[in-house]
Amino acid sequence: MKIEEELKISTFNSDYQKAIISIAYTTSILNQHHSTSLKQYNITPEQFNILRILKGQHPKSVCIGLIQERMVAKSSNVGRILDRLYEKNYILKKFPEDDKRKVEIAISNEGIKLLSIINPMVVEFESKLSSIDKRRLKSLIDTLESIREVFTKEQYD
Repeated sequence: MKIEEELKISTFNSDYQKAIISIAYTTSILNQHHSTSLKQYNITPEQFNILRILKGQHPKSVCIGLIQERMVAKSSNVGRILDRLYEKNYILKKFPEDDKRKVEIAISNEGIKLLSIINPMVVEFESKLSSIDKRRLKSLIDTLESIREVFTKEQYD
């Protein structure tokens, strides 16, 4: 459905505005579906993202900074998110002897089990995009990368 029909808007000021609103609206829909799907496992999308980051580093432990750097949605609440994952026994926290202020985080066996249970839901979620032609999907990916480059470049100029 066209964004104009979805939001009941007759016109946009420009195609740029239409693109920005369309990206934001689509992101909202994807986030809502993702969040709803994860609710049955009693975790948030942010917690899921952190578990996947840690699974990618397994069996190594990592510092909080690496987790923040790799998160899809950057969050200043990483410490609290990690505390919730720790309370659910999905992660392990290690405090190195040489630096008591440092915390190293690793995924626990329970966290790995949870991801293996969630994985079929993730595959199903991703398969919803299978109706999109591969060339159009590649074009979308390229376009989104170009948009991120514009805003990332602007950030460092």
